[in-house]
This record gives sequence, C-alpha cells and structure tokens, in this order.
Amino acid sequence: MVTAEYTQMGKGFCLVVCGHAGTAPEGEDLVCCAASTLVYTAAQCAFDFYGEGVLQQFPEIITKSGNAQVAVVATEEGKERVEQMYRTVATGLELLARQYPKHVGYIERHGGSDAEEIGD
Repeated sequence: MVTAEYTQMGKGFCLVVCGHAGTAPEGEDLVCCAASTLVYTAAQCAFDFYGEGVLQQFPEIITKSGNAQVAVVATEEGKERVEQMYRTVATGLELLARQYPKHVGYIERHGGSDAEEIGD
C-alpha cells in the first residue's frame, strides 16, 4: 500500500509518500506511477522555488523506490505560492486514495491538528 502524508505547519510544508500500491508488478504499476509523478512534480517545484528565493533554505528531498519526502520552509513572501503547489499535489494524492482506497492511503495534517485519513 502507498501511504501519502501531507503536513503544513506555519511556513513549513512536507510531503511523505511510502510503499508500493501492489496493483501490478513493479515497474508496471500505474497507481505507483501516478503517485511517483506527483512526488517528482513536488520535488522539481521545490528546487525551482529555491532557485527563485521563495524558500528559506535548500529543500529536503528524498526520492528512492518506495520512499519519498519533499520538505520545505517558505519565506513569508513565498508562502502562498508554496502552499498552492503542495495543495495541488496533495489533491492529486487524495484523489488516488479515493479512487484506490485498498492501495493508497492519504493523511493530511495542519498545524498539529487532528489528521484527516482517506483509504484503508
């Protein structure tokens, strides 16, 4: 199962995606492909934001098979842009969890509040 967690606390944003969907053999799983595409999109946007001076520091990015994380801290001026990007990627992961609840789980946290969970 793929587990995706989106967390926002103030100007900090983090996306963690772990696991494999298991809907097809490795390398042929379209659900995993969709989740991976969303993670790589977030990672590239984080690199771009850093280059544009929208982040306070270099982003923390891990992209390994079955384990990914994209974490950033936005500047005050860049917070809205960064939040829009994370919201867009998180929406895609949430849609995957609703479409494939036995294969994708989604959790969202804001400022230490209770999490909203979707999927098994």
